[in-house]
Amino acid sequence: MSHPEREQNRLMGYDYSQNGAYFITVCVQDRAEILWKSVSRVIKQWKGAITKQAGTSIWQKSFHDHIIRNEREYEKIWNYIDGNPLCWEKDCFYPGNGKMPVTNIENAGK
Repeated sequence: MSHPEREQNRLMGYDYSQNGAYFITVCVQDRAEILWKSVSRVIKQWKGAITKQAGTSIWQKSFHDHIIRNEREYEKIWNYIDGNPLCWEKDCFYPGNGKMPVTNIENAGK
């Protein structure tokens, strides 16, 4: 099966190994609704490949998926992602801290 040539979608000279936010978009032919059944398997395989390459697991046990349906939801998610690192010292997994983790999107970064 031949595929059409695609334009390069990476920035020339950009170091993709540096810290940053990366988003993955998966498209299927004719927008077939097949992905919801296999998202968990795909994420598990992806995490496994990264773990194998890194030589150790760097992942939390699960993952969170959510369809962002409007601007308000987008802002809540953005604030959570932006503020979550600020909450690390409050997290129960922070060394020497027995508190419960911050998992509420509404309160992250506050």
